[in-house]
Amino acid sequence: MGLFSFWKKRKRKNIPQEATDEEVLPKIMSRDTLDVKNAKQREEYVRNCCEQMLEAGQEVERVKVEYQVVTDYLTDMEEIEALPKEQMAELVESAKKIQSLTAERKEFQGKTKSRMPNAQYNLMDGFYEQFPDCIKKMQKDEEYQNLVNQDLHCLEGEKGALAYRRYELKMVQLNSRGMAVIFTIAAIITFLMLFVLKSSFRMDTDIGYIVSATVTAIAITIVFVRYLNAQREETIVERDLNRVILLQNRVKIKYVNITNLLEYNYSKFKVNSAHELNFLWEKYMEERAQRERYQKTSTDLEFYNQDLIRILRKHRIKDPHIWISQAEAIVDNREMVEIRHHLIGRRQKLRETMEYNMENMKTAETEVNSLIKEHPEYGREILAIVSEYD
Repeated sequence: MGLFSFWKKRKRKNIPQEATDEEVLPKIMSRDTLDVKNAKQREEYVRNCCEQMLEAGQEVERVKVEYQVVTDYLTDMEEIEALPKEQMAELVESAKKIQSLTAERKEFQGKTKSRMPNAQYNLMDGFYEQFPDCIKKMQKDEEYQNLVNQDLHCLEGEKGALAYRRYELKMVQLNSRGMAVIFTIAAIITFLMLFVLKSSFRMDTDIGYIVSATVTAIAITIVFVRYLNAQREETIVERDLNRVILLQNRVKIKYVNITNLLEYNYSKFKVNSAHELNFLWEKYMEERAQRERYQKTSTDLEFYNQDLIRILRKHRIKDPHIWISQAEAIVDNREMVEIRHHLIGRRQKLRETMEYNMENMKTAETEVNSLIKEHPEYGREILAIVSEYD
């Protein structure tokens, strides 16, 4: 159902503003293509309705929480604006001091020569205690990666040499077979010639037979021994090649693992090497020492932050902390009006979302009830499916 709900949300975004929910929902729940007598289609349709009700209900609950947060924020704004003059003056005074101290701190930071961007500093600061160990580990990992990479190159070279030697041995065997055939044919031709000489010209060819047979036997023996040696060596080379391939696969796994680990850490710290990380660490330590000197100016700011929270709590503001960052709205009513308009818009959108999902729930429920009413013979089956979602 999650996929269907995502599709429906996408479709809803493309609906013209003048279209109403009533125009949209019936299309979502259309039964035009449903074959009620088909058990599979019937069950799938009922489950889709139930899942739509369940998902819409969950969305309503989620939006209610956000809606309440926005409502509380607006209520707090009304409470603040309704404060008596004396209490409002106290609140404004505290907010003005927060504004002033914040501006002073920003001005001080602007005058201070920054050695690294805030985003990078915050990233480094988040891993402050881990950094020395991280640098050492990254350096060791890079050294290990280089060693593994060297092993891979060596194994690749060895595999290439063995593969080439296997090719040579196959060629030796092929040539040996060819030579054996040639020697055999030559011997047969020689014997035929000797036979012709003896029978036609009455020549004594006994020595020729002996010499031919001896030469042929020696040649074939040499070729056969060469063939057997090549075959035997090929078996050894095949075994060594398989061993190298298996070893190479294991080394590749190690290389992939250590490379993935390094790439993760590079991405984590936004660097390209341990050397760069160490350089950033040195810059960070300088920056940290510099920032600590002017962070002392935050003492007064923290005091007035707490003072603002104390005043707001005294007047039962539900979320006083958020007003620390909204001190300008307390001082400047125009800012307060702008925030209110923004919150009202957010609340309106949340209300529309709740209404849409509640209507969606109602439509799905109506569809199920209508299906039971129109086809009572399937009522028990449909109710059994619905009960699974209670």
